[in-house]
Amino acid sequence: LGDSDGTIPMPMLDFVNEGGYAPYLSAAVKQLVERFELAGLVVVGHCASSVTALFTAARADECKGVVLTDPYFFRVTARTEVLRQMGRWASWSRVGSFVRQLYVHCKHIPLLLRRGRLPKNANWDLLACWRNLSSKGTPILLLKAPTLAAEGFGARTGEFDYLAYLQAHASPQSRTVIRYIEGTNHSFADRVGRGVVLEEMQHWLRSFFPLAVSESAGRDQSSGPNSQLLS
Repeated sequence: LGDSDGTIPMPMLDFVNEGGYAPYLSAAVKQLVERFELAGLVVVGHCASSVTALFTAARADECKGVVLTDPYFFRVTARTEVLRQMGRWASWSRVGSFVRQLYVHCKHIPLLLRRGRLPKNANWDLLACWRNLSSKGTPILLLKAPTLAAEGFGARTGEFDYLAYLQAHASPQSRTVIRYIEGTNHSFADRVGRGVVLEEMQHWLRSFFPLAVSESAGRDQSSGPNSQLLS
């Protein structure tokens, strides 16, 4: 998006939720692997892009790993966005705070009745992609920032905890690493977020792709004294 040619598909949220960009990203991954004679690529996605990254990794054999920053596993709709904006208003309004607390407690009742079952708005196709990658042992790094108005790193009261669900139902072959990042926000754009994301990605790459990282470092060192690895 942004610098890409063409028109934006509408409705945009439905297109992303259904993995509409995955065929295009998969084609780009294949082209890069062939052009530069690579063994494979790691796909990185943030927020909505993490949805596309998961759909892509599940369909492209050239994708050898996935990095996700603050992904979501439910279907985002226009109603979701309205509620998010209302939540921002409630964060600074006294009346809004009361309304929000009442709304949260009302949502918490059906959540308890489901007893850990996935909610109706779960993105089932996306979760199937996660299970596919997990069962194949594809390395996955997931970085999670604190959620607004939540206690610790769990979901807010009244919201389904997808990460807890995925961890509880993880495949024995799973090679998933989940890191909770303190002191940053959803964008990871502040000083803490940028530094920790880079550090975690470097450590993860060295753990799961040691040969690729060492070869890349060797090329960087031979290209000049100011070169450095920014995997």
